[in-house]
Amino acid sequence: MTQRGESSKGIVCFHNSIFPEISNYVNHVSSDEPRALMCILDRWLRGKRSYRVRLPVRVLSGGRGVHVKTVTGSCHCGAVRFEISSAFTELTTCDCSICRRKNALMVKVHESEFKLLAGAESLTPYQFHSFTATHYFCKVCGIYPFHRKRVTPDFLGINIFCLENFDATGIPVRATAGAAMP
Repeated sequence: MTQRGESSKGIVCFHNSIFPEISNYVNHVSSDEPRALMCILDRWLRGKRSYRVRLPVRVLSGGRGVHVKTVTGSCHCGAVRFEISSAFTELTTCDCSICRRKNALMVKVHESEFKLLAGAESLTPYQFHSFTATHYFCKVCGIYPFHRKRVTPDFLGINIFCLENFDATGIPVRATAGAAMP
């Protein structure tokens, strides 16, 4: 949720004007108490017709269960280097025309959890069909390291084969039906 802040003590704060009904309750819930936070949100949201809440995994996990990893990645020649933070709860494949040809296995990360370390000038974008998703390739070696997603453009799909020392063993893989998108 973009309207949240996190203090150095791990306390989650909600903007009072956005969530006036729950801000008094939630502002004092520690990130060590994720269940209490989720119960408060659940009770408040049950009465709403529709809602979208995205909390950082670090807050939801409270330091237990889900572990956020920060890993670096690069293209083959090393001109493009990046860093991501993710809990790696699932990986995805896609059957659209470009993903089928790339045969990439991807992890979805929010743009705030992605940092391009080097090589912006070495990236070349490629768009097709709806011209919403942007797939990036290294101009030097041709490798696809990541793309900006079509349905959720504030997220990136990261090619896990570009991640350094990353072991995907045991992470569930979900197949997405990109070819069926209008």
